[in-house]
Amino acid sequence: MVAVAPEETVAKPKADLIDYVDIKNPDFGSCLLDIVNEASELGASDLLIEYRRGGTGEVVTQVRIDGTMRRFYRVPASYATQVINSFKTSANLKSSANLLPESSTLKMQVPSGMKDEKGKETTIERKARIQLFTTSDSGSTIVLRLPPRGSLRSIHELGFTNNNKKRLLQLLDTAKKMLIFVGPMGVGKSTTGYAGLQYLHDGTRTIWSLEDPVERDIEGIIQLEANEEMGTGYEHMLPALVRSDYDTLFLGELRNKITARAAVRQSRAGRQVISTLHANDNVSALIRLIELAEDTPYSVLDSVQGLVSQRLVAKLNPEWDGESDFNKYKGRVPIHEIMVITPDIVDALVNQDSLEAIREIATKHQPETFWHNVDQLIAEGTTDLDEAVRVLGKRPESVGAPTLEADSE
Repeated sequence: MVAVAPEETVAKPKADLIDYVDIKNPDFGSCLLDIVNEASELGASDLLIEYRRGGTGEVVTQVRIDGTMRRFYRVPASYATQVINSFKTSANLKSSANLLPESSTLKMQVPSGMKDEKGKETTIERKARIQLFTTSDSGSTIVLRLPPRGSLRSIHELGFTNNNKKRLLQLLDTAKKMLIFVGPMGVGKSTTGYAGLQYLHDGTRTIWSLEDPVERDIEGIIQLEANEEMGTGYEHMLPALVRSDYDTLFLGELRNKITARAAVRQSRAGRQVISTLHANDNVSALIRLIELAEDTPYSVLDSVQGLVSQRLVAKLNPEWDGESDFNKYKGRVPIHEIMVITPDIVDALVNQDSLEAIREIATKHQPETFWHNVDQLIAEGTTDLDEAVRVLGKRPESVGAPTLEADSE
C-alpha cells in the first residue's frame, strides 16, 4: 500500500514532556525519524515507541531523560500504520509474524563535542540500538537506545570522589585480570569504561575492543563490531581474538556464556579485560559472572581484579521554582562503590556463604558506599535525600554521616 501524503501538514508542536503532544497530520516518511532526532537533541538516553493496535490504535512515544520516563509525542490511529511501517523500513526492521523480537541499528548524526576551524560544532555518525517486539494484539513496541552526544570525558571528569578515583586508577594500572563496570541499564557503565580506555591509551600497550555496536570511536584503539546477521557475532570473533596481539581487551558487555568464558580465559592468561555487566551490586555481579562462565567459582574469581558499581543521581536544578517537581532536577552525577577482590571475598563465594555474609565482607573492602557518596553530594547541595532514596532505597542504618575530610587530596 502506497501512503498518500496529507494535503496539509501541520507543523509539529514542541514537546512539553508533561503530557503527550499530538501530531495531527504527520509526514509518514519522516515522522518517527524526526521524533528520534528530537529525543536525541533533548539528551534522552532511550526512546519508547508503542503502536497500540488492540487499544486506541495510536502511536505513542516516551523518552527517558535524566533517568525518568516522560511523555513525548502521539500520532492518531488514522496515520499509525503508515507511520510505524515507514519507520520499520528506515530501521531495517521486518514485521515478524511469529512474534520473535528483532534487533537493528539506526545511524544518526549527533554533535561530536568538537568545533571546526570556523568555530561551528561538528557532528559524528553514531548508532542507536533498536529492539522491536510484536505485541499480543499484533501491535509493535520499539525500544531505541540512543547514542551518546558530545566528546568522551576523562576519568577526572566523571565525578569520582578522590578516594574512589585513586582506587579505580590503581585497578586500571594493573595490566592483567578483569575489571568490570557494574550496574543496571542506563547508568553510564560504558561511558566510564571508555574513560578507562582513554586513560590506558598512553602508547605503551595495544588495546582492542569488541562491541555490539561500537558506541564511541577512539583514535588509536582497534575497535571491532559484533554483528550476528553478518556472521561476525561474538561466537565468531572471540576465537580469533584469542590469537590476536593485544594487552587490553574491551568487551562491550558480558551478556552470555560465550562472552563470560572468553573474558575469564583471557584474564587467566594474563591479559587485561575490561567489560560491563548488568547487576545490582558488585557481589551480585560476581555471582552472575560465575553462573555465566559455567566454571568453578575459584577459576572465575581468580580472573577478576576488581569491580566498579555505578548509579546516577539527578542534580538539583538551580532554576527550580520550588513548586513543580517536574523541573526540580536537571542533569545527573554518578556515584560509585569499588571492590578489589581479596582472599576472604573469594573464600566466602567459594564456600557459598549467605549473601548477607558476603556483602558484609565486601563492605570492608569498599569503604565508600553509594550512601557515603550521595551524602557528600547532599552536603554540597548537588542533590537531595528524596532523589537518593529514589535511586538507592531506604538508607541502611550502618551508614554514618559523610566524612568530607577523608576525601581531600
